[in-house]
Amino acid sequence: MNSRTFLVAGLSAVAVGALGEATACPANHPMVGVVQQVTGERTDVFVERQGEARFRPAPLDVLCAGDVVVSTSMGATVTYRLEGAGSSTQMRGPARTELAGGGARADVADNALQILLDTWMPDMRRTSNFGVVRGRTDGPARWSFAGLSGGEAVITAGAHPLLLRWEGPAARYHLQIARADGALVADMEALTPEVRVPMQTWAPGAYVVRLLEVDGNTPVLAGRFQVATATSPTTDAQAYGAEIGAAAEGLRLAHTDTRRFSLQAVQIVDAAPAQGLDRDAVYRALGALNEDE
Repeated sequence: MNSRTFLVAGLSAVAVGALGEATACPANHPMVGVVQQVTGERTDVFVERQGEARFRPAPLDVLCAGDVVVSTSMGATVTYRLEGAGSSTQMRGPARTELAGGGARADVADNALQILLDTWMPDMRRTSNFGVVRGRTDGPARWSFAGLSGGEAVITAGAHPLLLRWEGPAARYHLQIARADGALVADMEALTPEVRVPMQTWAPGAYVVRLLEVDGNTPVLAGRFQVATATSPTTDAQAYGAEIGAAAEGLRLAHTDTRRFSLQAVQIVDAAPAQGLDRDAVYRALGALNEDE
């Protein structure tokens, strides 16, 4: 799949106006790619789609044959992955790219992926990288994902790292994970509101998590999760790269049972090869589902 890119003189002076939201691909304009990352101000980047108002893209928005991707500002970028491409394409402004299509209708895999991603777009847009504060820093700390506070969260057994994230005031934190019998399996310090426990073998059973402030050893958060049998990825999105496939599978899994599988969804995305996706936008979309107090 090829795209043609050309500079457009004076794009930065174009009045963008009100931007709408992406919708499904129009008839006879199949899905040809997926947005991975966007940088720049809210009105610096937009997509023109046949018969629709222009809209600003967000990570995991689908792109259709005939779409025109526009960046009006020097330095504003759109990174996207086209179907079957061996690598991502980054468009740096000022520029304008029209996405070509083979003229064929979308196949079953395209339709399934588009429907899946479309259901997540409202959350993804609300937590996209357009002027959104990344992480809550006021009020008491809380886990970024549902299920940890109540102990419903489940991850798969076996050898793998474990990524945990939380929201709260900036501080030096101490994270401890122990099995139900009290045996400590992780004891780490974190300077940012996340920690990746190095790869180890997670045996089935219950685990307790404690987050403490280093100064004064004050307990901040507590949680629990279960290690159980593996879940099998089912989303067929490999035409758009392994990372997008992992994100689609994680979102699908979390949608089936938010409190049970949001933590595992994070692990699926974290384990994927880095191919340009704004993973923070995916994590924030999952975190927006967290109603734990």
